[in-house]
Amino acid sequence: MARAKDNDFTDSTRRKLRDRVANLCSNPECRRNTVAANLETIDNRTIIGEAAHICAASSGGPRFDNRMSTTDTKSFNNGIWLCSICHKIIDREPETYPVEMLKDWKVKAEEYASQSLGMKYRTDEDIRESQQSLLCKMPLSLINDAISNVHGSVVQTLEVLDNRLKLSTKFDNETTIYKVEPRNDSYVPTIVSSK
Repeated sequence: MARAKDNDFTDSTRRKLRDRVANLCSNPECRRNTVAANLETIDNRTIIGEAAHICAASSGGPRFDNRMSTTDTKSFNNGIWLCSICHKIIDREPETYPVEMLKDWKVKAEEYASQSLGMKYRTDEDIRESQQSLLCKMPLSLINDAISNVHGSVVQTLEVLDNRLKLSTKFDNETTIYKVEPRNDSYVPTIVSSK
């Protein structure tokens, strides 16, 4: 059953959910940054985060509670900020991610963001451990999508840096393959080494 637009979060509620966790995914095993500058224009940003309903907005949805009014369903209290991958996971596995757990994540994510003010970014090792932990919990069907999203981001970033190039990436047998070609035949890239 399709969700009624009346149950969608307002832009103000989405911003509040995102801002209160400092743009980070609320899943404590993820904490991925969900907002970054769009390198093509100063007027835009790239957002991979989503305001997710803790209790579904429509009957039959994950963790739906028929005692909730439309106002309750789209309220700040029923929302949690997640990256798009974690949002898909919690909605596909509602028994694994019950209401109480998601509410706890939300509180802890807000506390984490508050305590992190002025702190440096985590080390590469912390990020690697977090990603490995997330991958261990991720359904196999979503891992390929996650890898494709990373490759798409790399291609987009590299093309912004030099739009004369056409790039593609492929993950094959545990190896990432990058292919770089000129966008048109008249351009010949040169490689300059600095010593």
